[in-house]
Amino acid sequence: MKIRWLGHSCFKVIQGDFSIVFDPYSPGSVKGLGKIKEKADAVSISHEHGDHNYSKGVKLTGKADEKAFSFHRIQTFHDDARGSKRGNSFITVLEAGGMKLIHFGDLGCPLDTPGMISEEDRALLNGADVILIPVGGYYTIDADLAAKTAAEVSPKRIIPMHYRTGKWGLPEISTVDGFLAHYEDKDILRVGLPEIEIKPGDATEGKVIVLSY
Repeated sequence: MKIRWLGHSCFKVIQGDFSIVFDPYSPGSVKGLGKIKEKADAVSISHEHGDHNYSKGVKLTGKADEKAFSFHRIQTFHDDARGSKRGNSFITVLEAGGMKLIHFGDLGCPLDTPGMISEEDRALLNGADVILIPVGGYYTIDADLAAKTAAEVSPKRIIPMHYRTGKWGLPEISTVDGFLAHYEDKDILRVGLPEIEIKPGDATEGKVIVLSY
């Protein structure tokens, strides 16, 4: 599975002949980031905010083989007030080629928030090959809750998203440093590139993977 970070919460994921773009951001919605212009078999949008819903930036191939992948979407709250501040957001579970990837969207509260997630859906979140999880806080869960959430679902790999650096990102949210502070250096893999390829049982297993935009 190839995972390419396009900045913020936007990723292009390729598994075999299937490709998908998650949460493309509209031009100018995220300071310092360029324009999304991708081609893929599918696009997944966690919620209808401008920094996540720019479907116009993805040209669909129309060739997706529905037997090659499956999606499952889980509705969550975009804030800690049961959606009264920012509405809802979706977690998306992608299974393709024997691998499971979970994009957590703009999750804004703990997974055990009463009445939010069914027991069946909660079980589906466990043991993914990789999760893409927001860590910057303010609009989403913060670094501490992100680390707690990741521990609860026990993925094989973690890729943080929805944070800022000195050059790009929403000014209200935090950098990735607070999230990484929850892990030992040996468990953090700084790739230095926007893309990584992962395979079952490879050296990325057990790592927090920090991609570069």
